[in-house]
Amino acid sequence: MSERYPVDPVLLYNKAVLLTALQDAGAVSAVITYSGCDDNGGLTELLIADIDGNELPGAQIVLTMREYGGRIPHEYKSVYFITDDNSLYDALVEFAERAIALHHPGYENDQGGTGEIRFDCVTGEVRMSHNSYYIEAAHTEGGL
Repeated sequence: MSERYPVDPVLLYNKAVLLTALQDAGAVSAVITYSGCDDNGGLTELLIADIDGNELPGAQIVLTMREYGGRIPHEYKSVYFITDDNSLYDALVEFAERAIALHHPGYENDQGGTGEIRFDCVTGEVRMSHNSYYIEAAHTEGGL
């Protein structure tokens, strides 16, 4: 099943920044995987790869957007969007954590779930694939 996720301003901004930074670094893809169950979970792997499948470090600095929830004196707003310098690697981690929290909150609870976020630098697409695990039961009843 293919699903279109709601647009988030931070993810939208950072998606463009990250795709450009990955392309500038010579990457053709970046894949972030996550998994969890029994109330524990998190990112399990982040791989930035070039055309030959070689891993790239992601050390270059990128300017990404993040949400700031603190209150600024003499202002009424309590949520702001600010830009911040991060390594490409850390920015990809933050992107993944935000996407997972927005679109699959609690994936690590009970039987859990797993998934991946894939940046395709050739097509310019970012896709999220997620599996939710659950216990299924089939009930039968009858006289003996």
